[in-house]
Amino acid sequence: MDWTVVQNSLPMFEKGFWLTLRLSFFGIIGAGVLGLICSFIQYFKVPVLRKLVSAYVELSRNTPLLIQLGLAE
Repeated sequence: MDWTVVQNSLPMFEKGFWLTLRLSFFGIIGAGVLGLICSFIQYFKVPVLRKLVSAYVELSRNTPLLIQLGLAE
């Protein structure tokens, strides 16, 4: 079996691994910050923003994940 193909592909897999970790990290941090901001808006009862946040939460809770992923494109 020719292992040179695998050996030549390892640097690309390593780059992909680190890119996945970075995207995951920033996605988790971004979602946490957005959730914290939305929770503060709900807690302090900011009138106009509270309705927008409520609509956003209801929309994201009541649509299936595959539909959300399809709409994100």
